[in-house]
Amino acid sequence: YLDKCDLVLLMTVNPGFGGQAFMPEVLDKIAFVREVCTQFEIRQGGKVITEEEKKLGIELPPFDIQVDGGINEQTAEQCIKAGANVIVSGSYLFGAPNMAAAINKLRQSGT
Repeated sequence: YLDKCDLVLLMTVNPGFGGQAFMPEVLDKIAFVREVCTQFEIRQGGKVITEEEKKLGIELPPFDIQVDGGINEQTAEQCIKAGANVIVSGSYLFGAPNMAAAINKLRQSGT
């Protein structure tokens, strides 16, 4: 059903309140969703690549896999390596003494 979805949100904590510890077992789920999207050529917004687009060499953005919960620069890097491309970070950013520096660290974790 991924071709019917705009994105998939995977919670990396038990939902309910901020500041919880990251659940590393979700990394396998991230990798699985990315693998399925790759296998079935599902791209951003659930669009499936057509044969015509393949022939024309049209590149479409990847399907969005969003993660939320316990995200800091270390866990963001793990999630990105597993296949996530949208990162939500609340407590880490709002608890940082310098939010701009924390945002930069998150951005750098994906490179």
